[in-house]
Amino acid sequence: MKLRNVFVVYLIFGIALFAYANEDLKKEMIDVSGWEAGEIEDASVNMAGLKFTSVNRFYEKDDMEFSVSFIAGSNTMLQGYQMDATIETNEVSIESFELNGFRIVKSYDKIEKTGAYMIDLASSDMSGSMLLMSFTNIDTDSALEILQEFNWEKLRKIAKETL
Repeated sequence: MKLRNVFVVYLIFGIALFAYANEDLKKEMIDVSGWEAGEIEDASVNMAGLKFTSVNRFYEKDDMEFSVSFIAGSNTMLQGYQMDATIETNEVSIESFELNGFRIVKSYDKIEKTGAYMIDLASSDMSGSMLLMSFTNIDTDSALEILQEFNWEKLRKIAKETL
């Protein structure tokens, strides 16, 4: 009986910790001027040593749309893109580069006019975390400008505290 009570208290405390962390993350899913923003969605797991949390928000304007997701936890590192690289075809463009101390992977489908940015928020002393933006009918430069409105340093700090 005592062991079960301790487990229940531990479980509730763990849920409360992640709920608090998600509230901090939700505050970082900002409104973007000129865009209609959807509800913020979030999920967290803390089980058997696996910690994972995500926060997502969808935005739209006219025929353009994008979503921004913060993902922190195991296996979210962008290990294959630690060096600058460019792949260009008639249909697809993929580029990895560094901007303001963050590793970034940009992909763009020229035919579908869809793309994504993945920003590696992890530092060497923490599990993987990334900021992901997927977009439709937005050029890559404009998408990056929008993405830079989000506070990458603060998201990195919250991820480090959460995980």
